[in-house]
Amino acid sequence: TVLAWRNKAETDIDEVLQTHSVFTNVSKGVLANSEDLKKVFGSDDHSAICKQILEHGQLQVSDKERAVQQDAGFRDVVNVLASKCVNAHTLRPYPPSMLEKSLRDLHFNLDPTRSCKVQALEVLPLLQKIMPIQRAAMRLRLQVHAGVKDDLAAELAAMSAVVESESVSQDSLVVVCAVDPGAFRRCDEFVRQRGAGKGRLEVLALAVQNEDEDSGTSSFGIQGRGESGVSIDLSPAGTSSERAPALGGKDLPAELCSEMAEVKVDGFNSKSRPSSARPKPVKEAKTFKCNTCNVEYKEAKEHREHFKSEWHRVNLKRKVDGKDPISQEECEADPFMNESSDLHE
Repeated sequence: TVLAWRNKAETDIDEVLQTHSVFTNVSKGVLANSEDLKKVFGSDDHSAICKQILEHGQLQVSDKERAVQQDAGFRDVVNVLASKCVNAHTLRPYPPSMLEKSLRDLHFNLDPTRSCKVQALEVLPLLQKIMPIQRAAMRLRLQVHAGVKDDLAAELAAMSAVVESESVSQDSLVVVCAVDPGAFRRCDEFVRQRGAGKGRLEVLALAVQNEDEDSGTSSFGIQGRGESGVSIDLSPAGTSSERAPALGGKDLPAELCSEMAEVKVDGFNSKSRPSSARPKPVKEAKTFKCNTCNVEYKEAKEHREHFKSEWHRVNLKRKVDGKDPISQEECEADPFMNESSDLHE
């Protein structure tokens, strides 16, 4: 397409143009003469003029093409929000379908001339008015000189960062924290200026999200920490047998936890009967049967070969004559039995 050519995504002009000819009236097929081309473009080279038109000409897009571009751009905005934003209460990502519905409720209009990422960040404050959504924090690893530990702590506190781990090795301090993406440049400047030759900044995760357990990824325990943000427990949920589930920030009694572990569905206690003792349905082996010869085969190849055999051909003739089928042994003992009986009749 013309947009792909202008974005340098397409470099083969033959994939963009159907012909290298320049027309004054396309619907009537009237070609432009050399005098008009030289007067307007300063040359009569059709290929060069076509490239000039592609680069600077006014693009006319049909309604169908415009709708396709709008839908593609709308989906890009939704995908940006789904990958960079989370639920403010659970820190879990929103499904794209829910974000798409919310954007349509807001009557969001896409600007095809602007970046989808910029428009996604601009529409985020509007979404925050109707749903609990926020930018997902970035997980950073900062390595600085141990002498600036207090300055780094004050800087992270000013950015409302959440320190997940901290370690000191000789004269080097390593801190892993979760910060707002807007504070990344501030962290980078601090490491460059105060690193004392040992400064290093690594991005461990662009978006810290609390994934569901059944999605195959690790689930992290989330606990509130006042106004400073959210502290993230890096131990996967369910791996510690001593930890009891928390409700409202309080641990539940062990007796209540054991009762919650018993799941009853329609009066059946799943804990009273282990899964290994439950009967499993037996899957019957598939067989291939020939109704003419009353024989069954386990393999499809043997079944196909049977239809080419003399035995099957003989039984087909007997079936047409209204006679009972014969066994394979009888056919092999006297293969001309049917023919001879037919001659006697």
